[in-house]
Amino acid sequence: MQRILFVCTANTCRSPLAEWLLRRLAQERGIALEVQSAGIYAYPGASMSNYSSHILHGREIEHTFASQRVSEHLIEWASLVLTMTIGHKQQLLMNYPHAVDKIFTLKEFVIDDSVREVLLQMDKLYAEIEMQFSLGQSVTEEQRSRLREMERSLPDLDVSDPFSGSMEMYQQCALDIEANLHKLLDRLQV
Repeated sequence: MQRILFVCTANTCRSPLAEWLLRRLAQERGIALEVQSAGIYAYPGASMSNYSSHILHGREIEHTFASQRVSEHLIEWASLVLTMTIGHKQQLLMNYPHAVDKIFTLKEFVIDDSVREVLLQMDKLYAEIEMQFSLGQSVTEEQRSRLREMERSLPDLDVSDPFSGSMEMYQQCALDIEANLHKLLDRLQV
């Protein structure tokens, strides 16, 4: 059984939405999953934001919730760790480098193959540049140009943070998460 951990900053807005929306969507599709959420800087036991809770109630999703901080235990528990932003992913990779094969942003994990190929090429170029730096060599103009071109071709891989925003911002965030959760379930069903 897949165990999915969603991670955001405080585990009060985005990751709880992702957790509870995925539980509902997986249940509707008959897919057995275990799902949790956590925050990099979470205050353990904090409540979900009022707007996130309101969105779930509006979709008739009954939930109980208390925030939790990301831990070694949760990283080990998860078969897949999906962050809300690239920054969250980078923070987790710094703290849990052994889990590199299972940590992705939500949007990165569900992207189509053409975008995935660009990301792989960027990773190779970054590795090449890092190797040059370690050898005391500088980045070439061709490498800079290729990197800028690749970066421009990529979609935004972050889920925007609605914290302290309007209900409309939270609604848009929930729609963004939900659209990507459908893609996630499609990918898990294959």
